[in-house]
Amino acid sequence: VLTGFVAGLLAQGFDPDEAAYTANFLHGYTADVILEKETTYTILASDLIANLGVAINKFSKENEHSH
Repeated sequence: VLTGFVAGLLAQGFDPDEAAYTANFLHGYTADVILEKETTYTILASDLIANLGVAINKFSKENEHSH
């Protein structure tokens, strides 16, 4: 899953270092979002993919006034 996140960011033109950092953050943040309704014992890799959009939207809303 993490490799897919990195590849997706690279395809969008991210610098390789920035893509790796951002993908790592998104991977962990998405897991945290899932943990709000699941347990660590029930999370599947496919849950990360399915909830990536939810996590990005949540992060954007939480940080829209910080700029």
